[in-house]
Amino acid sequence: MPEGTKLYYVKYPDGTQEGPMDEDNLLILTKNGKITLDCQVRSTLIPIWNKAIEMPALKPLLQQAAIRRLEQQHDTFWNKVKARINLRASDEIAGTGLVKASVKNNPNAELALRIAAAVTDALILGVWALALFFAFAWLFAHGHVSPERVWYYGFMIFFVSTVFYYVEGMSRWTQTPGQRCWGVFLARLSGESHWEGRAFFYTVLMLVFGIFTPLFYVVAGTSLQELVTRTRMAKIIYKNARDN
Repeated sequence: MPEGTKLYYVKYPDGTQEGPMDEDNLLILTKNGKITLDCQVRSTLIPIWNKAIEMPALKPLLQQAAIRRLEQQHDTFWNKVKARINLRASDEIAGTGLVKASVKNNPNAELALRIAAAVTDALILGVWALALFFAFAWLFAHGHVSPERVWYYGFMIFFVSTVFYYVEGMSRWTQTPGQRCWGVFLARLSGESHWEGRAFFYTVLMLVFGIFTPLFYVVAGTSLQELVTRTRMAKIIYKNARDN
């Protein structure tokens, strides 16, 4: 073994240890399935144990094992729902948080996922609308807002905040909370970043024509707002969401 080669110890789940060995031997043991996700590795020079998957050389192999484990664990409908809640586009896409992923790597989101995300966002905004209603009802009852203006102010605040919710959610934070829950995100067909301007036009079209999305999806496999803004609602999959 060449002088200066880094050596490591392996600790198995039952507490037994093996080593010292070099990185090549660690890779052989990992490929053979002896080093698993539950193992720990440390250098002979630093007496600190780390998870085997945290070692750069072993990470690609053990990530595949993690994916297989997750897929086996999420075989029931409810577990699949919980798994999708834990998927985020920001986990998949490194950088600023803006969507930069190529849609080639992510399948088209099914209609059921789109509807589920839309309903989730609608429920969140419904809670916000209820809060605004009680706030303006209190202002009206105490004479702070006139009867002819109370609904106007309430509607304008709700409309502006709704647009902000979708625009900032889909551009700066990659996903709205509803899209985050169901593992979908909006990406440009070109794979380039989309910014607030594109997200704004998508939002306006969605608010006006969103009710026709199921019809457009059945006919064209996409929505009107996606066709106009040259975007696509993509679905995050296990592998892409956890390989970074």
